[in-house]
Amino acid sequence: ASGWSSDVCSSDLFDGEFWKFGVERTVDPALRMGGMPKPRTPGGPPIHVSVATPNSSTAKLAGERNWGPVSSSLLSGAALATQWRDYSKALAGAGHEVTGANWRIVRTVLVAPTDAEAERRLLHADSSVFFYYDYIRQVLTRAGRIIAFKTRPDMADHEVNTRDVMMSRTIFGSPATVRDKILALRAEAGPFCNLLMSGMDWSGPNEAWERESIELMAKEVWPAVRRQIEARDGAAAAVAAQ
Repeated sequence: ASGWSSDVCSSDLFDGEFWKFGVERTVDPALRMGGMPKPRTPGGPPIHVSVATPNSSTAKLAGERNWGPVSSSLLSGAALATQWRDYSKALAGAGHEVTGANWRIVRTVLVAPTDAEAERRLLHADSSVFFYYDYIRQVLTRAGRIIAFKTRPDMADHEVNTRDVMMSRTIFGSPATVRDKILALRAEAGPFCNLLMSGMDWSGPNEAWERESIELMAKEVWPAVRRQIEARDGAAAAVAAQ
């Protein structure tokens, strides 16, 4: 059974600007109300942290504490490589196994039957992917963080446009093309073992496109990616053993 902390019952009254309440009035361990259950997993559940910038101190922290990084979909392959460099170095320095098993990379992925159809859907007037990147570009510009979308350090803010960003950050194409792009990203960024697909708004034609994209990813793309990685890792291990 989960344990319950008793010290929360002695909390003082919280006197805020808009609300006043006391935790002791709402905690009832017998009814399991207001308590903090202890984790069932020894040592607690796995911890993963968002890493959104190149040369990130959070990637180093994740390595030191053996947490799993979750790398932003907005980053280029080169920026992801800096995260793997810092994360793996911190893992080694803290005495942890250096592996990409806990590294998750987020990416916008659009898989279609053919390359031409994937590009048509991506650039369609109703494309949720275009809307997403155009919105994020505006947000980052106003926040002064548009550097995440720049292809070179000296690139002016006004040179960043939605179409180029979308085309460079989205993995799109036929199942074979998407497979090759994922493998190329892994070769550039580092040995991540988990790919998280960004979810978009399922409205209009996007619903059918995204459903098909996810099905193709699950049935054709990722199994092929895993076979390629396992074959390469096996070959590398054989060479190292010689």
